[in-house]
Amino acid sequence: IDVNSKCFAVSVLTPEGNVLKQLYYGKDIWVKRKKIMARRSILQSYADKGSHKAAQKLRLLKTREENFVKNRVGEVVRDITNLALKYDADIGIEELKRFKPISRKVNKEILSIPFYQFKRTLESRCFDKDIILHVVDAYHTSKWCSHCGAVAKSGHSNIYALYKCSCGQIVNSDRKASLAVAVKTNLVRAEKHNSNQVAFFQFT
Repeated sequence: IDVNSKCFAVSVLTPEGNVLKQLYYGKDIWVKRKKIMARRSILQSYADKGSHKAAQKLRLLKTREENFVKNRVGEVVRDITNLALKYDADIGIEELKRFKPISRKVNKEILSIPFYQFKRTLESRCFDKDIILHVVDAYHTSKWCSHCGAVAKSGHSNIYALYKCSCGQIVNSDRKASLAVAVKTNLVRAEKHNSNQVAFFQFT
């Protein structure tokens, strides 16, 4: 699973590295929060001018947003864990660390990602459903090319949603990142089980 500001991208792989399915979940969370953000900005301008009614609406809006995100994250986790049960699969997510400040706009987007809420809910649901959850290193998941195996200096083209490699591959960044997380999970799983599973993957 690749968690980003706009969706949860999911890739399902066989132990040999064959891609069975790639899906997106939770796109509506970003759309809804964007609308709430615009509404909050308007209310905040009135609250700054001393409007008690606007301040009250801001508090209600915050509660409304928190409840919406909590419910939708729970639904997304339910769908993902059901998918794991269907394919008898482990689940892998990145271990996100502190990020370096980039710009005010980008930092705001990163901080709005409900990653930790998603992770806590996922851990709980995996425990209930007896699904193994792997937390893998996030190193280079956005820069690794699934076609040639190279690690690009910059994993994105001028259009941020696309990943572009010097080998010619141009793919959706989120889908490719979820594939990288899935590959790392496969390798970690193989190492833990000391199996003879393939330890190298190449995709066409």
